[in-house]
Amino acid sequence: MIIDWIKSLFHKKPDEIVKLKEIIEKQKQEKEQLQKDLDKLLSRKRISKKVVANAKRKLTRTKNEINKMVEVFDNEDVDDAVKFLRKFSK
Repeated sequence: MIIDWIKSLFHKKPDEIVKLKEIIEKQKQEKEQLQKDLDKLLSRKRISKKVVANAKRKLTRTKNEINKMVEVFDNEDVDDAVKFLRKFSK
């Protein structure tokens, strides 16, 4: 128990994992914005089903990507973190 505590003091997360956490925060903000946009669309009286379906699809994809990124962050999987960093680096 004491040994694990001492190891945890010296454990440093890789840079990729730290950067992934920043990207997760940005994606969460984007998800909230997409949700607001979808709510605005649904509050209108005349909207096309295609526009609503595209907005819902985009929101769902964003949520799923966030869940995958959080899982990679929790497991500290550097290889998958690098894949996400390449995908979302702008």
